[in-house]
Amino acid sequence: MCTLKLTIEFNSHKRGIFFRQFVCLIWNDEPLVIEAVGYYGESLSYEKLPHLTRYNFPRHLAFGSGAYLKDSFVKPSDTLPFTLNEKYLDFGRVEQGFSRLSTSITNKLENPIFIEWNIDQDTFKIEPKRSNILGNATAQFECYFYPKMQNHQYFETLIGQVEWPNEKQFANSNPTRPLTCALKVQGHSFPDGEGWIAPLEVVPENIVLYPCLPGFASTSTLKLVNRTHLPVMYKLVPPTKTNVTAKPMMGKFKTYEIIIIHLETEDTHAKSYIEEWKISLNAEEANDIVFYISGQAKIPNLEIGIDNKIVVGSVQEGCEVTSVVHIQNKTDLTTSYQFEWNKQCSLKITPSDGILGPNEDTFAKLTLTAHASQPNRELISCTTHAVDARGAVYGKSYTNEVEVEMETSYSQLCAIPKNKDLGLIEYGSQIKVQFLAYNFGETPVYFHSAYDIVNEPQRRKTLIFKPYFDEVKPKCSRTFHISGPVTLTGPQIVNFGYFNRPSKNSTLPVGNMVELFQLKYVCELPYIQIEDVTEHNFGSLFSRHQLYSNYLNIDNFNYVLKSLSSNRTAEMYIRLPECEITTKEFYMVLFLTNSTNFPTEIVLKRKQMCSCALVEKKTSGFHERKLEYDCIHKEIVSLELSNNKIAPNGIGYLTIRVKYTVPEKTAICHIIQLSHKRHLEIYFNVVAIAKKEPHLAFYSENNESLLELENIFIGTRIAPVQTVWMYNNTRNLVHYNFDITELERLCRIEGFKVLELLNPNDQIDPYSSKALLIRFHPIEAKTYKFSIGATYQIPKGLKKKFELQIHGEGCLKSNETPAHHYFSKSTSNVLQNNLDIVFSQEYITAKDLTVWNKRKKIIFLKNISKEKTIQYIWGSVIINNVLEIHAEKKFGVLEPKEIQPVIIIIKSLAEPCIATVLLPCEIIKYTDTILHELTKEKHESVSQLVTQEFTITDSPAVETKKKPIKIVPKPDPTTITICFDISSIHPKDLDCTMESTKQLKQYPNEAMKNIETRLLEKYYPDKFKKSNFPELTCDLIMNVDEKNLCCKILEELISDVTFSNYFKNYLQIASKAPSHYYLEFIMNDYEIISAKKFQTPLSKEDIASYRKKVVEIFLNQLKLPELSNILENIIYDSMLKMSQCPERKSDIKDVTEKIKNQLLNCKKTDCTCHKNLV
Repeated sequence: MCTLKLTIEFNSHKRGIFFRQFVCLIWNDEPLVIEAVGYYGESLSYEKLPHLTRYNFPRHLAFGSGAYLKDSFVKPSDTLPFTLNEKYLDFGRVEQGFSRLSTSITNKLENPIFIEWNIDQDTFKIEPKRSNILGNATAQFECYFYPKMQNHQYFETLIGQVEWPNEKQFANSNPTRPLTCALKVQGHSFPDGEGWIAPLEVVPENIVLYPCLPGFASTSTLKLVNRTHLPVMYKLVPPTKTNVTAKPMMGKFKTYEIIIIHLETEDTHAKSYIEEWKISLNAEEANDIVFYISGQAKIPNLEIGIDNKIVVGSVQEGCEVTSVVHIQNKTDLTTSYQFEWNKQCSLKITPSDGILGPNEDTFAKLTLTAHASQPNRELISCTTHAVDARGAVYGKSYTNEVEVEMETSYSQLCAIPKNKDLGLIEYGSQIKVQFLAYNFGETPVYFHSAYDIVNEPQRRKTLIFKPYFDEVKPKCSRTFHISGPVTLTGPQIVNFGYFNRPSKNSTLPVGNMVELFQLKYVCELPYIQIEDVTEHNFGSLFSRHQLYSNYLNIDNFNYVLKSLSSNRTAEMYIRLPECEITTKEFYMVLFLTNSTNFPTEIVLKRKQMCSCALVEKKTSGFHERKLEYDCIHKEIVSLELSNNKIAPNGIGYLTIRVKYTVPEKTAICHIIQLSHKRHLEIYFNVVAIAKKEPHLAFYSENNESLLELENIFIGTRIAPVQTVWMYNNTRNLVHYNFDITELERLCRIEGFKVLELLNPNDQIDPYSSKALLIRFHPIEAKTYKFSIGATYQIPKGLKKKFELQIHGEGCLKSNETPAHHYFSKSTSNVLQNNLDIVFSQEYITAKDLTVWNKRKKIIFLKNISKEKTIQYIWGSVIINNVLEIHAEKKFGVLEPKEIQPVIIIIKSLAEPCIATVLLPCEIIKYTDTILHELTKEKHESVSQLVTQEFTITDSPAVETKKKPIKIVPKPDPTTITICFDISSIHPKDLDCTMESTKQLKQYPNEAMKNIETRLLEKYYPDKFKKSNFPELTCDLIMNVDEKNLCCKILEELISDVTFSNYFKNYLQIASKAPSHYYLEFIMNDYEIISAKKFQTPLSKEDIASYRKKVVEIFLNQLKLPELSNILENIIYDSMLKMSQCPERKSDIKDVTEKIKNQLLNCKKTDCTCHKNLV
């Protein structure tokens, strides 16, 4: 061991901080980097000198070969404060004068840096000597070579000190430590061919670098030895493409020179590298020396066992075996390894880790304990890393899979059959299944039975699987039993199996469960669903769809009924229509279905919520009394089932009867008890209104004053009017008044009339409804919230206040309006009580209807009675300036089993709208009405003749006159409402709501050719009587104001049409297909003849006659209104034929006479008409 002493002197002639990096190159070792800092001055104390702020270089560039080579090679991910672009300048031969070369420095910092070159000789000069380089800028430097003597070699290292600013500079921060850059320059002044030959020895002759991982570097040293007393000037010449970095690349020495060789491998895969380099000596090509640099990028590779396979051999169950494993390093890399295996398997390797040098080997011990569930093949992971010369692990890890093969002698049970599917079974059913399990092995099986529920493994297990513990001897079988109730709903898969036990007397299960038998089934709770509201007598204010959705909330009702699990209780809150105090009983009939394949029982009970007490009441027995509730709330709401037990996939009816006898708001609770201890508590909210009390209600689930408006596209020009219906189900006239002061204030804040109430002050007639007209016109895609105060009262009555919350949303697309309106599930009306009429539709939609337009809908009415005739009377609905709905035929009668069509006309008026409207239809039993009138007439005529007298005669018999006949009661009319969902749009918004192609498809062609003559004669018999041109007369006289108004309307219409997408597309189509008749009109006589339309020349009279005929055909062709009427009538007749609905030929008078004859000639002795009329 020897010691080398280095001495560093610091001598400065000016003030400042000075830094120098000294590198000691060591043969076959890492370079030693020494950093020296000196300070000359007075402001900085010696104690602060070691605490200067250093530039934060990456760790691998802070020491060793990385610190030495950081100015020659860095990775793209490394950031440096600056770079010297040309680090070596070879001026070559300069015999006289001087030579100039340039280099540059790039500042990669954001702040400027300052560089000063330290030059104390005249041979090499650099300009500028001092320079400030701005952030992210490049500075150019010129280097000059002035040889002083002939036949001489020159080499110098120019050192530049770089001062960089601290980016986190503040008052008490330490100054930064300078950096240095080195520029090596050389040249000579020998004439051509007069330089001496340098006998140079390269040690080693060819460099073989130590192997490394892909993506990492390998470093070595090269020594140049001078065998003469003369100095040698050299320069390394690399190949065109190289992965090797060498430093220094040129220089001048007398004895020897050490060069660092650095190979940077590619980060892809294992690869070999070899490159040819040259050493140019004394600038003479004849003296070039060629040497080679080679290296390898390798991946650690260990061979464990034989080809990474360890064969243990046969192992008996429960035994432990030890095997010696050979481990060999197959590469030149020093490799560390570590074994990893599944902790659940019964094997281990010792030692589990270690380090192997290049091509070394070692041995390890494998210990294996066999179990019944031990597989024949186990995988062990061996993770390897490369180890560098310092013994540190570097690079990524590599994993080798080592296969351990063994043979375990064990037996397994096999079930016959392997599975069974029970199909659909009812919840709570008891199941019993058995199967045989055979042992075909050579050893006995000691089992612990178990089962697993695939879908819900955490649920409590209710099935019993026997036997629990036992053995099955070789070539024998055993019967297994499965029993218990099924308590998991839905499709279920249950796997039955067993765990092996180590021995006969052990109860500890080992390994995984061996699947033996699989049981499949679908468990279902019987449940009922409400399909529809089939009938009600709440009047014309309420339709079936409103009772379905707004009051009963059937969708939520059905969800609760279906999702209710066993031993659970759910709650439902239902609002019933408000009504005046009355003794009349109202009802609604719900259509129930059992949607399962199992029968279900339903029990109805009432839950007391009032404080009514028990009272003592007499019973039918003598002197017997019992306690009963004297409760006035008992009959407010009652439920009645058509049958308590509904068959599988059967139907039933639930009737809800309501009496409004208790004033104010009353809560009534009824409990629906379903099978399997399921209870549904239904809380009814019943509001009975006093006779002189005003009441205003909305059609909502809980009568909440929260209105959710439809989403409106913010690009809508004319916003639609939306309807919110309010109803007054009392005998009083109700005035309402909405205070729009707050609404106007909010609209002023928005800068636009976003929300407008069109009828804030109005009145609602008794037993009627009125639509609150709201125009919502958003200008932003957001949710708008408004709060409006309102009052309502009866004439000369007290005012009642309430607050209305209105929410609406502006959307970015015109098709974002949701279609959430109710649509009845039933395809036909299933009526239970005394209604004998069926409507083909009770929900009708009319979408995309333009203003000032109309649309016709057809529905069919059917009398399902076999004997009675029914009369129907249609009402009408008018919303001022918005829409109008009425039936084309308002009155009619339906004979038994008769079907009649009814055309409903929907007219849109000036305002576009989004509305839900109810159209009432009054149903009267016409036969019973006539019977009432006949019995009444008969009663009045008979009453005048009948006298109550007793005549005494000799005969003991007493003769008594006939008593007057009984008057049949007049039937009460029933109202059925049809719901219309209507949306109309303004023509200005057609482009927003409808594509132009769809608009073009809405209208037929301008004319329809080849219409059969019989159709024209049937629907337009006067069409062919027109033989002359129509006379056009105009006697209209308008004043100035009317002309101005007409001009304004025409201008607006023309502008709306001209700037619409529809008109643009129409023009494109028209430009490609010019009008045929227009060409005919403008053709002159010569063009008609030359167009070859006629084979023979025509006279002027013939041409005039031809032109007249063409014009006559054009003017007399079918126009759009005429064509529309023809098609409408054709479609109407076709629908009547398809529905087998013949045209009625008799009127109501004939039907009345027919009914009277039937009643007066009735031959049924038990009939009411026979008893009273015949």
